[in-house]
Amino acid sequence: MATKTITTKVDDIDGSPADATFTFTWQGNKYHIDLSKAHAAELKADFEKWVSAARRDRGGTRATRAPRAAAPVEEKAPEKPAPKAAKAAPKRAAKKPQKTGPSASDVRAWAAGKGIKVADRGRLAPAIIAQYLAEKAAGE
Repeated sequence: MATKTITTKVDDIDGSPADATFTFTWQGNKYHIDLSKAHAAELKADFEKWVSAARRDRGGTRATRAPRAAAPVEEKAPEKPAPKAAKAAPKRAAKKPQKTGPSASDVRAWAAGKGIKVADRGRLAPAIIAQYLAEKAAGE
């Protein structure tokens, strides 16, 4: 004898059939809610009011940072399960970010020649780098 199981999403507000699941974070807690198209439109409109006035947190999470609310993210259930892979893909080495601007040693050598004091190590002040670039652009 065969068994067929049917799972139906139900709108968490009124019990009607749900079309999508939304995920959002509020005060450090993550929430999921299943909504019909009508309730999803209401949720999006309500969140838009707050999201348009808020600042987006683009950094990672840190213990010292206060949690912020995020815009709802619509999740759609996959139509069919993905096929299993025979082998895991090999890990790739992370790419180093492309360096832009002049080298620190060039700027330090230029600054020493101009009598400008800079530290032997560490980050250079943006103003010093700007001066260096301005002189190089002028053709000195």
